Amino acid sequence: RLLEFTGAEANNLQTMNKTKMVNEYGYTEKEAEDYITYSGFVVNDDLIETTMKTDMLTNEVMALEFPKEVPCYKFISQQVYESKLGDMTGEQVQMDHLERIGAEDSYCILEGSHFVYQEHWAEIGRITREFLAGME
Repeated sequence: RLLEFTGAEANNLQTMNKTKMVNEYGYTEKEAEDYITYSGFVVNDDLIETTMKTDMLTNEVMALEFPKEVPCYKFISQQVYESKLGDMTGEQVQMDHLERIGAEDSYCILEGSHFVYQEHWAEIGRITREFLAGME
């Protein structure tokens, strides 16, 4: 638990995955090295305070009205979509969120984990460009 809380566990996993970062996610050797180096410095007083207030902050954000005139496109990882979150399925949580922000038709489910932005960066870029072009 201590390793998990301090980020040391994540840093260790990132070090082991440097090859994957370069070969599969498109990072250069330097970018992967920098990512691993700087990931060890993410735990600070602000992060700890925010983590301790996660429930309160989440509820506060959930109570905010999302402006309907702001277009939104949501990328959902398949792993999150298929997960179980308390009494709800990941699908229910995601669909409720999409309904709340008014983006029912503006989403896609991409195969992969929470880190879908690393696993599908090229596809996300393409979809984002198409989405933005459709707003012109």
